[in-house]
Amino acid sequence: MKQNNTGKKIKEFSEWLEQFQLSEETKKIYLIMVGKFVSQYKKIIPETITEFLKNHPRQYSKSSIKYYLDYKDISDIKINQICKKIKKPKRKPKKAVKRNELKKIIDRIKNKINEDTKWILTLLYLTGARVVEILDMRPSDIDFQSCKITIRGAKGSLDGDYEFPEEFMKKLKKYLIKKKGLLSNERCFFTKMKGTRNSYWKLRREINKLDENEKKILLKTHVFRRAVINYILDVTNGNMMMAKAYARHKYGTSTQQYVDEWIEKKLRKEAMELVIKK
Repeated sequence: MKQNNTGKKIKEFSEWLEQFQLSEETKKIYLIMVGKFVSQYKKIIPETITEFLKNHPRQYSKSSIKYYLDYKDISDIKINQICKKIKKPKRKPKKAVKRNELKKIIDRIKNKINEDTKWILTLLYLTGARVVEILDMRPSDIDFQSCKITIRGAKGSLDGDYEFPEEFMKKLKKYLIKKKGLLSNERCFFTKMKGTRNSYWKLRREINKLDENEKKILLKTHVFRRAVINYILDVTNGNMMMAKAYARHKYGTSTQQYVDEWIEKKLRKEAMELVIKK
């Protein structure tokens, strides 16, 4: 009975969210977070919100509860004031996997994975896109004549065109159009799966079939995105604007979160050469 009641509340909240221009991914996250809150707490009071945000310190938790308070027409709880009192945990720096290491893994496993998974991993390696962005790609996003693929931005990222070699595009066209016979409104990969979320879990199941070390690396969050950004920074002597543009971030602070410690140390050393030793 409790589960049914929670489901009803979330459904009503979901319908209320339709009035806002939120992406489907953002909406899903909000529904998940509010679902967790509603199932854990009977009362919507500062104490329960404080405890929930302490246990879920990410920014989308705050946004989720803020929308839910608006939905419930509760104006006397000031969520910004609550957040100021909550001590944010320090994030542990994530070490980026080198891009050439990812290339070796893809080459090594190409005979162990299906064609869809192979193309998804290849596109992730080349573009540094988010997994959901590749999974949601449609033939209508591909211009085979000009050898361009448009990646539709998720989570606030911008859309962007990526140019590929002609030979690469011929192989992709042969696979998608001639072999799979896709129409423009269908997703390019895992076409039979209903929705991007199910495609995401299908991809994880395919990767989970690999050896322990391979799947451990490939299942890391944003592993390709992080690798591409750090590769660009490495070969351009820290050109953050170029990395930001390639990753299609709106703000440089988003790109900065992907920078690995070894890149910062390298650039700091080069800066010392320029400023102190000359």
